[in-house]
Amino acid sequence: MTPEAFNQVKDTIQTMFADEIMDFKKVFDREVLDKTGAKDALHTVIDKERNEPQYCAECGSVHIVKNGKTKQGRQKYMCKDCGKSHSDTWNSITASSKKPYHVWEAFFACMILGLTLRQTAALVDICKNTADNWRHKVMEAMKHYDMEKPLEGEIQMDETYFLLNMKGLRSLPRPSKKRKTKSYRRGLNTENVAVLTAIDEHDRILIEPISQGNPGTGELLNALEGRITAGSTMITDSKAAYGKVADYYDATLHQIPAGFHQDGIYNLGAINEIHSNMKTWFTKFKGVSSRHLDRYLAWFRFQKLMNYRIETANQKRFMMNRSIKEKVRCLIKTLRSTPFPIDISLPYS
Repeated sequence: MTPEAFNQVKDTIQTMFADEIMDFKKVFDREVLDKTGAKDALHTVIDKERNEPQYCAECGSVHIVKNGKTKQGRQKYMCKDCGKSHSDTWNSITASSKKPYHVWEAFFACMILGLTLRQTAALVDICKNTADNWRHKVMEAMKHYDMEKPLEGEIQMDETYFLLNMKGLRSLPRPSKKRKTKSYRRGLNTENVAVLTAIDEHDRILIEPISQGNPGTGELLNALEGRITAGSTMITDSKAAYGKVADYYDATLHQIPAGFHQDGIYNLGAINEIHSNMKTWFTKFKGVSSRHLDRYLAWFRFQKLMNYRIETANQKRFMMNRSIKEKVRCLIKTLRSTPFPIDISLPYS
């Protein structure tokens, strides 16, 4: 519905009498149940959000024709070149899901509120494993949000660290220990996962796990490949590796000396706030496996950017529509078998 049509409906409602509004509400409620409970409700929303010509996922051909409907009434398409068929949900996190629109909408409302998996499963009426699987699918889709444009202008940059977590791994390279136990070794070492964080003057954010222990120039450059505009201004701590990174991008570098909070007008206030919020946000999960750390960081980043840009009342709709339209292939067995991004035996060898 266009904004003009929506405003016309609002104007019409304002002219109704109380009994007419009650009759209208009964009809409206019935239509809402029919629309959100329809088997193809998610398909039509995804098609609207993607808003692009159909093409084949296998060969890339645009010679696509309609090819009947499924038993549930969902539109199918077929490629005339290779013969492969697909529906509107291909390469979507909702592919193969039999749950209607309103169930997914309730799930996203729980994600916005930061509810636990048990709370989400109870409220949405799905099992705990399904809630966990859906969460990982959504986080995988969130990785791609706002990644088109590189950071530019004034960029604050620093890294934070997460202790290696092997939650869910049956065979450990070290003796098991209780949650919140400190590292086996003192200081910054390979049992710590370095997470590079950067934010520019336009509030674009980069958050990436990049290495074990203290990252060097190579790890920083690999993480920043294609993500920094040449000629920008970089504000960092006193790590020497940032000097070479700044040279590579022909950037002006302002480093905050050790023991100081700022250097003239330059500081790392925005980065420090993000790190503080990040650590607090992660505590509610009671331990995140390093295997899935990048997905949870993508969720945190998405939530942070959404708070900057989207009004609170519109965040649930934005998160859902943005996530379900994203083209990602999310097989549960693949998500669960994600390899660790680091060498988990290195700290104990």
